[in-house]
Amino acid sequence: MVALRYGLIYFATVFAVGFALGLIRVPFLEPALGVRWAELIEAPFMWLACYWAAGKLLGPGRILKTISALQAGFVALALMLAVKFSVVLALRGMTIADWLATRDMVAGLVYGLSLAWFALAPWWRLRRYQAGGSDGQ
Repeated sequence: MVALRYGLIYFATVFAVGFALGLIRVPFLEPALGVRWAELIEAPFMWLACYWAAGKLLGPGRILKTISALQAGFVALALMLAVKFSVVLALRGMTIADWLATRDMVAGLVYGLSLAWFALAPWWRLRRYQAGGSDGQ
């Protein structure tokens, strides 16, 4: 139950940041720089958002077990993919096949790595927190 609750919180936090960044990327960066560069510029901000949000899951009364951190990350990833492949693509009038066919190879690779980082960031932050750093707060 801990993993489900924190996975939902983690997903919602990172999704909100991504939504806010999308409000900048789509109308301003994409027309000026193209989709590839706009997505590549956005990616480091999303990585930082994952790192920050994952840290908020740690500490007294929060996630302190490795398995819970991994589960929370994968719950969040499942939610992110569910939203991406249902709501977001539906709003754009695209199927998954359409979306895959139009993905830029470079930006698509970075997106895939970003999803992996999104899933693993809670585990990574917990490892650092348990090693004695003040990384979780």
